[in-house]
Amino acid sequence: MTNPSISNVDQFIDIAVRSQLLDRDQLQRVRTALRSQSENAAVSTDSFCEALVTQGLMTRWQCAKLREGRYKDFFFEQRYKILEHVGCSREYSRYLAIDLESQTNVILCIYPPDVRGSHHYVVEPVY
Repeated sequence: MTNPSISNVDQFIDIAVRSQLLDRDQLQRVRTALRSQSENAAVSTDSFCEALVTQGLMTRWQCAKLREGRYKDFFFEQRYKILEHVGCSREYSRYLAIDLESQTNVILCIYPPDVRGSHHYVVEPVY
């Protein structure tokens, strides 16, 4: 990660709450557990993010985006929670996401406005 704009755990928690990926109570529980493991020493943002990833609460991609100060676009069409950016082409960007209705992993192909036409995204199942 180069030059993250979020430099401490308090800032990270604030922006993570704004992203709606997790609520403040979930984040504080992780922080409290880390503090107790390290005899109440200060928790670094790196160790906090690592704990979130290890516990399956966030992906590395989500943590990296939050560390950059980005808190928007983790959800698409209020149905899909974006987990990872998996690639892009001239025509679309591909993301691994969870369909929040069926709780299944899918690949979202999201087309930019100039290419969209009548369909602006395609959902592909993950096998």
